[in-house]
Amino acid sequence: MHYTHSIYLYFGLTIIHQFLAALSPSLRSLDISFNQLADLDGSSLENLSNLQILRLHHNKISSIQKLGLANIQIIDLSSNQVV
Repeated sequence: MHYTHSIYLYFGLTIIHQFLAALSPSLRSLDISFNQLADLDGSSLENLSNLQILRLHHNKISSIQKLGLANIQIIDLSSNQVV
């Protein structure tokens, strides 16, 4: 069985939920920086139980709902509008 450990999504995305739902639970690192994301709903990340690194820098995120990521070690929200 092949496991994907890292995924980078730089597409100028404004909505990410449909991509996140299709990702493997074995994913350890997700980089969705340099998009146009305005918010992030933690429920869209629920299936990523092994996620350790989440990079969201250089988006337009102003708020984040509860993420519920038990194994997360790094979350990069730099260059956003989080209050």
